[in-house]
Amino acid sequence: MKDLAAAIWTTTSRGGHLTLTRTPTSATGGAPPPSALQFTGLRSDDLTRLRAAVSAWAAAGRGPPLTTAAQAVAGGNWGGLALEGGDLAFSALDGKPLFRLPLGDVASIAAGGRDEVSLDLPADDTGGGGGGARCDALVSIAFHVPPGAGGAATLAGVDMEAAAAAAAAAAPPKAAGSREPSPAAGPTPAAALASLLSTRTPAGASTAGTPAAVFPGVAVLAPRGRFDVALFDRALTLSGAGGEYRVPYDAIVRALLLPRPHAPHTLVAIQVDPPVRRGQTYYPILLLQFRGDDVFGEEEEEGGGGGGGAHPPTAPPLTLALPADVLAVKNAECGGRLPAVLTGPAADVFSKALRGLANTKVGRPGAFRSALDPDAAAFRASFKADDGYVYPLDRAFVYVPKPPVLVPYDDVASVEFVRRGLGAGGSAALAGAQKTFDLSVRLHARGGGGELLFRGIAKGEWTNLYDWVTARGLVVDNQPDAAAGPGGGGVGGGGGGGGRGNAQDEDSEDAEDEDFGGGDGGEPSSDDDASGDSDGGGGSSSSDDEEDGGSNKKKKALVQTKKTKAASSLGAASPPKKKAKAKKDPNAPKGALSAFMIFSTAKRPDLVAANPGAAFADIGRAAGEAWRALDADAKKDWEAKAAADKERHAREMAAYKAKAAAGAAPGEDGAAAGVKAEPSASGGDEGGGSEVVEVKDEASE
Repeated sequence: MKDLAAAIWTTTSRGGHLTLTRTPTSATGGAPPPSALQFTGLRSDDLTRLRAAVSAWAAAGRGPPLTTAAQAVAGGNWGGLALEGGDLAFSALDGKPLFRLPLGDVASIAAGGRDEVSLDLPADDTGGGGGGARCDALVSIAFHVPPGAGGAATLAGVDMEAAAAAAAAAAPPKAAGSREPSPAAGPTPAAALASLLSTRTPAGASTAGTPAAVFPGVAVLAPRGRFDVALFDRALTLSGAGGEYRVPYDAIVRALLLPRPHAPHTLVAIQVDPPVRRGQTYYPILLLQFRGDDVFGEEEEEGGGGGGGAHPPTAPPLTLALPADVLAVKNAECGGRLPAVLTGPAADVFSKALRGLANTKVGRPGAFRSALDPDAAAFRASFKADDGYVYPLDRAFVYVPKPPVLVPYDDVASVEFVRRGLGAGGSAALAGAQKTFDLSVRLHARGGGGELLFRGIAKGEWTNLYDWVTARGLVVDNQPDAAAGPGGGGVGGGGGGGGRGNAQDEDSEDAEDEDFGGGDGGEPSSDDDASGDSDGGGGSSSSDDEEDGGSNKKKKALVQTKKTKAASSLGAASPPKKKAKAKKDPNAPKGALSAFMIFSTAKRPDLVAANPGAAFADIGRAAGEAWRALDADAKKDWEAKAAADKERHAREMAAYKAKAAAGAAPGEDGAAAGVKAEPSASGGDEGGGSEVVEVKDEASE
């Protein structure tokens, strides 16, 4: 009871509430003051017994007496703050308590402007209440500090400005080269409150004193901004114009060192749990970017031999500002991997210091190399609305820079290689002509579920990526298609559809040259034929005209034959869209529909109504997802309808062919039953010109 500062009884709507505040002892050292002990659910008759017991202790000098305080019931958002041990107490204007917030539960404190202080609490992602039920939880609270609260204003008897000055003196100094603006003269009341509260939180206590290392002006991509990064013995801080973040080393899950392709930068990704929070945005991965030409090291002597093209040092070696005993403890924890002096590129120096101070693993890219750039350990892709790079690591996929995503292979249910152009109405030739493909990554429920789609991957990356995912034991949904490569001609086809397709293209080109080279240097036109006839002919009788017309027809037929042959040769080497479509008989029976097409036709009106304004392709995609969601029993009805439609098509096709064989197929020559077409006497020449047809009614004869 010696460390008991006060005992307060409050009557609430649910019974009695007892608060026991404590004072820090010498045993706590530099740790924050302890939070109050709170007991709820007490009965009203417990007050009498408690008052008697506490009064006896107070009379013996063993503790303070029991006091009572009325709970504020009128509400309101204006009041006063008081620091009571390790708690922040907020009371109404009449002095009645409203709530008490343990500062030991605060994850971060930031001044959200000149007059606002924001306190963030870690979000509980374990489900909340009993039985895994989800419940609401307080994750952030902000206080508005009026500008007139400065000067002699105090917080529970503590001079705020004096406390802010003391906290600023203990804060990490601005390193040389820092690009952060200097604070305005004199702290604002909000800044003084933020500094004072920071010293009472675990994160603030872990960053008190001198940092072991400071990296000024680091470009941070998530959360975006430029920060001074300070490494302490128990936490790291990011201080910049966008706020200040404190990350205890216990919250760091892993770190990754990722060289950025085609750029003189190296990224350091730090996965944290719980995530860093800015407003309503959570950052589970901190992404720091270091320049490749920032190097810590000694200046080389003249003529001392270059480093094989390495960048010269731009800063002296980094010496960790740690006491010898603390450095020895850190090396005992991390296995002696924390030297007192660090040299090398800034990204390597930072990762080595973080590895030793936080005792965390720092991963690097594995054996994967891009097919387009053997020096790159990643391939280019688009995720959501941004372009970036995907790093296939030994145990996870990592996408950077925005938003950074880390997907462990253990959380991957399956992957799918998506070839554009191979959907409905597409063909393997059209898919092979596409220059990119997509990679769909489906997650287990334990990994959050859902699907990640990386789009616009160069076709040349297909083979390397397929070999990589299969070697890691990942399930490929479309295994046969993925093994066939992007052009459908085999994985070893270099992304171009395989050697067989290339051989066909070469044959087509040779045939095309032969067709066009076998002629007489050009295709004769009808005008040339007519002029030749007029030069060589002497008469103009009707029989001569008919013979000339027949000759012209024969030449035109020969020209048309050459055109048809050339077109067929071109068609072998050209995409299917350039081939002339064969005319379809409108009287032919309709083809049989598959089960999916019948399902899609039936469900399309509902999908259109549920997705107003959606494009035609989006409706088709939604129909495909709905079809895949059906089980085998649900598909049986649609498969039965497809079988019935197939039988209908077979019957109608048999009848159609029978009519065509009998010469009475409707629309074949434009002649009806009982009517025959006979050529006139003037068209007796077999290869002659236009035929005049006389139609006679057999019944009238």
